[in-house]
Amino acid sequence: MGRYDEAARKYEKVLELNPQHMEARFKLAMILKKIQVRSRGTSFYGVIRAVVQHVTLFLFPGCATGAIG
Repeated sequence: MGRYDEAARKYEKVLELNPQHMEARFKLAMILKKIQVRSRGTSFYGVIRAVVQHVTLFLFPGCATGAIG
């Protein structure tokens, strides 16, 4: 589990520098889910929702809510 902890710390550092970095948010959430860490304040599904919204707004810039439909 040491490698996951090391990777998580590196992604957290990226997010300190750029909190909107979607790839780092997603990968950190995946790592935290893998090692079952829920106390760091990162909700796996909350991060996934944010990534989906970000991608939706990128692909459909006129969509103000980030939802398609």
